Amino acid sequence: MIKTSTGFRTHLAVTGSIKSALDGGLIKFYDGAEPDNSDVSVTGNLLWTVSLNGDGTGLTLDPTAVSGNAVKPSGAVWAGPTQTGTPTYFRFVAPGDDGTASATQRRVQGKCGNTADSDIYLSNPVLTTNASPTAKALDNLALTVLTL
Repeated sequence: MIKTSTGFRTHLAVTGSIKSALDGGLIKFYDGAEPDNSDVSVTGNLLWTVSLNGDGTGLTLDPTAVSGNAVKPSGAVWAGPTQTGTPTYFRFVAPGDDGTASATQRRVQGKCGNTADSDIYLSNPVLTTNASPTAKALDNLALTVLTL
């Protein structure tokens, strides 16, 4: 189940959109136990950081929503080098987030893997160490605000 930080929810409630909350950020994949909420520090080892073209440049969501979803632009390459392991959860973090406990950082956290209950589905979740900027790519992403 997707977990949003207090900072992310505050941003949506008062300041802006999913896009403005996360544009320029990165998606980070970790192994180990998923934290209970996204306000606490990350746990586990960082195995994969997804950025634009795998070069550390922040990601930008498409300016047009698709069926109410904030989505990855179709032509963008979201990728990054990998470390050996199997990620169990991810965080889409705003620029400057160092992963420590915070009630102001804008974060979206969820489960990843190749099971039906994964928030980000990885067809092959087992990673090997590969320093290439495009070692592994994330082909699709859609973030939805639940119907109230």
